[in-house]
Amino acid sequence: MARPLWLVTVLLFQIFRVSAQDVEPVTIERPFLWEFRRLDSKVTSYLFGTIHVNDPNITKLHPSVHSAFSSASAVWFEIDFAKDKVAQIEAISLPPGQRLDSLIPESTVVRIDQRLKKLSPLLSRTILPEFRVVMWPLILANLEAQIRHLGTAPMDMQLQVSAQEAKQKTGGLEDPARQLQPLLDLPLEKQIEFLEASLDIMDADDASGINPLEQLVKLYAAGDSEALQEYLLQEMNRPEVSEDLKTLFIDTLLIRRNAQMVRAITAKLKAEPDDVHFVAIGTAHLLGKGSVVEGLRGSGFTVQRVSVADQRPVDGKKKE
Repeated sequence: MARPLWLVTVLLFQIFRVSAQDVEPVTIERPFLWEFRRLDSKVTSYLFGTIHVNDPNITKLHPSVHSAFSSASAVWFEIDFAKDKVAQIEAISLPPGQRLDSLIPESTVVRIDQRLKKLSPLLSRTILPEFRVVMWPLILANLEAQIRHLGTAPMDMQLQVSAQEAKQKTGGLEDPARQLQPLLDLPLEKQIEFLEASLDIMDADDASGINPLEQLVKLYAAGDSEALQEYLLQEMNRPEVSEDLKTLFIDTLLIRRNAQMVRAITAKLKAEPDDVHFVAIGTAHLLGKGSVVEGLRGSGFTVQRVSVADQRPVDGKKKE
């Protein structure tokens, strides 16, 4: 999933504090870490699959990830969280003068308000920006993830701060204004359809006693790529999700973006072929057909998942 939602985390830090909910702790068993290199190169770089949560048990790097991260001269993310703040805010917010309650049915506004209150009695639309209609499903999901551990930044944001402190080069692979453009270009009726389908799924999960966030975190911690991919596909195939929305997410927001990221990664390594690069992107971009892993292999790279027991020294040297 795209991740321009650092803003929600910042707002939560500034607005209020709540106690963390009781959640069964998890431990990273096998990280989503791949090593890759060009066939004509001896320098190994790394792909790391992240998850946009701030659970300290998840954000603490596995030793193999820490070793790979520390060896890198350059660290790349989907977007540059530090540099692209203004562009991110503009991309996910309504134009000045527009209001959410003038664009969607009143009943849908009420459902959003109820969902916010369910997350926290202190939370309401009045203390949040006027987000675009199509962004609300992502906002609500992100709020649930961030509200459990307020005061802790999500994994990818922590990584960029660590890279900057270590004087590693950092940056983004994508333009934040274009990252979500396929969603933003949807006709209003389709945006409302996406929003209401997402609210239907949240209500169904509540009624069934299912917590998708906890399931996702456990699968991520286990490091089983097949199980995680199967879970993501099951979620995409839920009856609430129409075929055209499914196509939008899989073909446009995943596979096409994967191809763009492969081109960006290839360009980064071509520009600095002697450096170790560490690429941290959402794990979904690294799994299955049309993934970044598959795209890199097709572009002349060898790509191999790193074993937990594989602690051998990394290739290349970090710039001083």
